[in-house]
Amino acid sequence: MSNWVLDPDTVSGTALIVACVLSGYHDGAQSSDGTRAGAVTAAIGGVPILLWQSGTTALEWWNHPILVDLVGDSWLMAASSVAAAGCTVVIGVVVFLIVGQLRGFIGGWLHDRLD
Repeated sequence: MSNWVLDPDTVSGTALIVACVLSGYHDGAQSSDGTRAGAVTAAIGGVPILLWQSGTTALEWWNHPILVDLVGDSWLMAASSVAAAGCTVVIGVVVFLIVGQLRGFIGGWLHDRLD
């Protein structure tokens, strides 16, 4: 929600990164390193970003002039748009989990050092 309040035209993961650090910091109190908490936070908090990005990717591919020239206005254009959206989701999930684990680890590390 903070992304759309500050800048409704773009989707940023800054709030999600901060949430992963905070969840790792909070989970550090339960004697774990916070990595899992950061990954779970990224997986849950990243769903709206993934939906937005995959929809945007599908729409951009659907009317892309190079794609229309290559395959024409056929079912292949629809299939390639859906495939591009699927690739966006897969890449996004991997990136969010890695970033969430790293930020959760940093949050747990901060908990160990500051608390």
